[in-house]
Amino acid sequence: MQKRTERTTAVIAVHLAGQPAHMRRARTFASAHGLALIEDAAQAVCAEWMGTRVGGFGDAATFSFHATKLLAGGEGGVIVTRDAVTAQRCRLLANCGRDRGSRSYDHEVPGTNGRMSEFHAAILLAATDAVDSQWRQRTAMAERLTEELGHESGVEPPAVLPEVTRMSWYTYCVRLAPGQTDRSNVDSAAAAAAAAGAGAGAFGLPVTPMYPPFHELPAYANSCAAFRGTCPEAELAGREVVCVAHRVLLAEPELAASIAAALAASIGLTG
Repeated sequence: MQKRTERTTAVIAVHLAGQPAHMRRARTFASAHGLALIEDAAQAVCAEWMGTRVGGFGDAATFSFHATKLLAGGEGGVIVTRDAVTAQRCRLLANCGRDRGSRSYDHEVPGTNGRMSEFHAAILLAATDAVDSQWRQRTAMAERLTEELGHESGVEPPAVLPEVTRMSWYTYCVRLAPGQTDRSNVDSAAAAAAAAGAGAGAFGLPVTPMYPPFHELPAYANSCAAFRGTCPEAELAGREVVCVAHRVLLAEPELAASIAAALAASIGLTG
């Protein structure tokens, strides 16, 4: 469903759950309409689309280093861009409106204190050493879980697009059987999975429902009521999908069967 209007200036491609968005379509659409292409790569720091790392397709891309992300530094993130003007604008906005090396009160534009501290940078630099090894471990566990859950008729394991040459596996998302489409059922399944996984090693089984569309959140329910029904895929995912946290994918491989069994049991499957 196309939502472009005369006010549209950019397309944001979101690499959700560690899987890159369809970048060929996004780039083609943005170029055809003269729009900037921005990549939201908060959940896909290791991902690749047809051999190119995410962040290398758009006019700009954002990455998150929040404590829950794959490359965690506690908080904050980074913007990458090939455009010198955009880069300079970002530097000004993140540094209280001042250029690098300027005097204390040489504010060129209103800005924020969005700078990364040396402490956060040191944590991130140390964390980069484990990025590739943890990616391999998550990938191996995700493949084992898909194999285990493939025998269940009431759940659909995550599908990876053929153009994705490297999946980050930020979360392992499964779609529940048709008919289990009430949001409360998904919430219950997530809670039950967490309880059922308590014995699956030290990791437990942290499971959450897929994010609801923003117009269903209490903060926007009234002001964005007109959006109801306009995002059918997002609304359906919020009712049918549960997500296993990426830290579970770092568990020992022999726990794959017990994790899959706990997830299946929590959503009413017999295995």
